[in-house]
Amino acid sequence: MCKAPVTQSRRVWSLLTIRKWKLHAWVMAQYGLSAKRGEAIHHRDGEITNNLRENLVILTNQEHGRITRAESADVARVRTGRVGAGRKLTMDVAREIRAAYAAGRSTTSLAAEYEVTWNIVWNIVQHKTYKEHGQQDSQG
Repeated sequence: MCKAPVTQSRRVWSLLTIRKWKLHAWVMAQYGLSAKRGEAIHHRDGEITNNLRENLVILTNQEHGRITRAESADVARVRTGRVGAGRKLTMDVAREIRAAYAAGRSTTSLAAEYEVTWNIVWNIVQHKTYKEHGQQDSQG
């Protein structure tokens, strides 16, 4: 087993700590780099399983959030065919999501399939959004 370097916080990486921390943080530690408070490690290609050093960069949390939100919006627009800010998922898609959720699918898996956030799926299955004509909000 390869011995990992000690990070600035004097934490020695082991198989146990690698399981507790994300792999990309461990990879960066191998190069003597670590995200400090207010920083995040970003995957340049957007693929979180690609933990090669050349795919990882340390950004401020603000920069990371801005990039991640922009990437998520681009993916969702391509997947759903939405090109303008005012366009939404269709009622037919909302019905498909509700049916799949009722059949046992998780909000997370549905969000991944339709490339939207899980809370959009949750609001759909709770009938908070994409209500059928005449349907009242069950929360009051």
